[in-house]
Amino acid sequence: AILINVVGIKAHTNLGAARIAGLEAEVQSDVTDWLFARAYATYLDARDVLETEPGSSVPSATYGLRIPNLPYLFGGLQTEVYRNGLVGRNSRAKAFYEAQFTGEYFYAFEVSSRQERRIPRTLTHTIGAEAAWLDSGITVSAEVQNLADATVLNQFNFPLPGRTFRLKLRYTLVGTR
Repeated sequence: AILINVVGIKAHTNLGAARIAGLEAEVQSDVTDWLFARAYATYLDARDVLETEPGSSVPSATYGLRIPNLPYLFGGLQTEVYRNGLVGRNSRAKAFYEAQFTGEYFYAFEVSSRQERRIPRTLTHTIGAEAAWLDSGITVSAEVQNLADATVLNQFNFPLPGRTFRLKLRYTLVGTR
């Protein structure tokens, strides 16, 4: 289902037929005994392939166009530096960095090159640290998301939070200790 906006009225509609093709790649590795790295990317080409309006012989105005509200290029990088025993016996500490990219896409069918209904490309950065005491099941983490306070919009062109600070305390009840 896609969201169509006609003269201020929004409604979901199903496309009669769509073609979705793409590429996805991911590489990750424990580079050393203290460094982990990961990179991933996705390209997605989703298009309306219904040549006529359903139940008629009227040509479809959106035939061959990208399906809206669906980013078609996105990816990211992640690195972690970790060390066992840094904050106590049988503990694990890590610091991490993540970058996430989403290319520009449209929240309506792209029927004109001058169309302004675009979700702009975004690049966000997250940094954080985590400490886990394996015997007790306690993990404490802190992170700053969207470090550069970039403007980020969701698929309906609504703003998402800017820079956020998060602190988390987790207790694991079940597991191997």
